[in-house]
Amino acid sequence: RDVRALGGLVATSQPLAAVAGLRVLREGGTAADAAVATAAMLCVVEPVGTGLGGDAVALVYDAATGDVSALNGSGRAGAAASRDEVRRLMYSRMPLVTGHTVTVPGAGAAWCDLLERHGTMPHADLLAPAIRAAEEGYPVTDWIADRWWSDLAIVLGAGGIGILVLATVLAVAVLAGGVGTKR
Repeated sequence: RDVRALGGLVATSQPLAAVAGLRVLREGGTAADAAVATAAMLCVVEPVGTGLGGDAVALVYDAATGDVSALNGSGRAGAAASRDEVRRLMYSRMPLVTGHTVTVPGAGAAWCDLLERHGTMPHADLLAPAIRAAEEGYPVTDWIADRWWSDLAIVLGAGGIGILVLATVLAVAVLAGGVGTKR
């Protein structure tokens, strides 16, 4: 469903995230404030597509000055990561599902940097809707329910004890989180 409003625009795959961003714009926040509120809500309602454990980038246009600035919140490789270390762990090639392919998360720091440079609202106010959704639950959309099923199949095919634990968690989410279910 579309979420429409006057005086602002927020485009996202999840209606609750769009509403969080629009609320910020209606309260006089900047586009940067709205982006962080939207991203925080997406971390909750679309965990298969985004999260604090990921990266964030932003391109910001300041209408008053005409300036454009960029922010790169891409994660970095761990300090001990190296090709030799991966080979020492007996990998002949990098597996797709392993902690060794994950970067140090950059999203949280990027949100703080974005708000420091372009925000006007307190962090707590921007994160409050996402925190409330995480604590009180939210309706699961068709797309998320479908992704949980497909991701479960991928994780089950990867093997290993860590993967078994993750698959168990995903299975519980899949079985308990049908479409429209309050999570």
